[in-house]
Amino acid sequence: MMLLKDLPKEFRENHIFRYTCGNVEYQCKATYLPFGIRNMEKYEGMQLEEIYSPLVHLEWEATNTEKSVYQSHFIMPYSVIWWFNNRDKTAYDEMIGYSALETNYLDRVKEEDRRLNAGVQLNIFNY
Repeated sequence: MMLLKDLPKEFRENHIFRYTCGNVEYQCKATYLPFGIRNMEKYEGMQLEEIYSPLVHLEWEATNTEKSVYQSHFIMPYSVIWWFNNRDKTAYDEMIGYSALETNYLDRVKEEDRRLNAGVQLNIFNY
């Protein structure tokens, strides 16, 4: 059992994570408590199991492609509980990466990378 106020500091701050997959560069903006809970003191003392609104809002976006590769996702308290029970509690960036995999965002990025590389051949004989 964990209180919201006991979440590690990394989970309670907004972050921008940057990644590369092949030729596609993308980023994820992680925003803590996207709905701006009005009575923060009330929620700070609650256990994660008692909160039914999202804790983190994720926005993935490719930064170097003409085609938009965008996706939005909310992380609910039960997902954070699962992460803490099964993974490293301090690895916030790994949770974000895992979310990209689980929501199939990485598949979309890989498909865009394949599209960008279509018709491109490496010729080792040109000097």
